[in-house]
Amino acid sequence: MPFKRHNTTFIVSLLLIIINFSNISQQVNGDATLINNVCQKTPYPKDCLDCLHDNSGAVQMTVRELAGSVMYCTYNLSRQLQKTFVGLAAVEGVDQQVKKSFELCGSTLEKFTTKMAGAQTWWWDRNDDEAKKDFNGAKGDYVSCQRSLDGLIMINYSNQVLPSQVGAQFKGLNYLYLDTFNVILQSEEIARNV
Repeated sequence: MPFKRHNTTFIVSLLLIIINFSNISQQVNGDATLINNVCQKTPYPKDCLDCLHDNSGAVQMTVRELAGSVMYCTYNLSRQLQKTFVGLAAVEGVDQQVKKSFELCGSTLEKFTTKMAGAQTWWWDRNDDEAKKDFNGAKGDYVSCQRSLDGLIMINYSNQVLPSQVGAQFKGLNYLYLDTFNVILQSEEIARNV
């Protein structure tokens, strides 16, 4: 009788180890399911999924690497928007208030982009405290631009309102920023539990 009990305990223990191992590998080894699970936990899953589906290497990434990839998408969009706002500010005949807002956004998004680049560098170097410091600092730059744009929808820009594509991209930048923050938190949670 004790032999059977010992075998049953061994088999149950082995089964638990296998189940735990498969759960860990499911959380650590990237695949389409992992990407979907990670993105579904973010505030804006579609933006997260679009970002990661554009990266063919994402299916082989860990959650930490996925966080770095979403961070890169955030950086890349901020860089594009910064150039867009600089270009909009340079258009002749733009209302002075609109021009100042565009210039401010160009300037603050340049700072945002620089901080996101720093955050990525620190993240890949596994210096999470410095990465989060740069990452969190970038949010203030986004907010500065957002405040300068408040109310501009009502002001004509060359007989048009602020180009809707720019507004959508600017909103998308906030979505990606928040998704990045969420994936960073997921990565940290996995690191604590491994």
